[in-house]
Amino acid sequence: DMGDFPVSMTAVDLQEELAGYVRGVQNGYAERGLQIRMADLLKNVTVRVDPVQLRSVFTNLLENSLKYGRQEESHVFIAYEVVGSNVTISFAYNGPGVPEEQLGKLFGAFYRTDRARRNPEQGSCLGLAISERIVQRMDGEIHAENGTEGGLCIVITLPITTGGNKYEEHPDS
Repeated sequence: DMGDFPVSMTAVDLQEELAGYVRGVQNGYAERGLQIRMADLLKNVTVRVDPVQLRSVFTNLLENSLKYGRQEESHVFIAYEVVGSNVTISFAYNGPGVPEEQLGKLFGAFYRTDRARRNPEQGSCLGLAISERIVQRMDGEIHAENGTEGGLCIVITLPITTGGNKYEEHPDS
């Protein structure tokens, strides 16, 4: 049971937040065998998020990319686009895809798609379930889809905002 947890919502420029995060972790992941590439990101896209929790989600997605990507040349491509009043952030990695019928199950606690992913040393299988809960607490959604060129893509959708910076507890905490 993951329960509720407090979130500190703040308006942030998504380009600054994501680019700053990647700059801070890129070398460490490169040393571990994961290359991170980013699309040219739009500026002036503001979202209300808990920056600490959002970075936890980003870290979980990169850790999964490292665990399940191609061992000889693992990489993840990060991009986002504005769709109506939302922004979708995608983390596409070059590991194996997942059968369509299992995509929705990836966010279930302790779920692994195949025997190759049942190694207990690879983690508890709670990361995507926790990430889903975090994104939901920020009024967003997260889902998985197979990439157009193979691999898996995790897509986060967040509402765009124009609000200022201030501390705010989520109303149902």
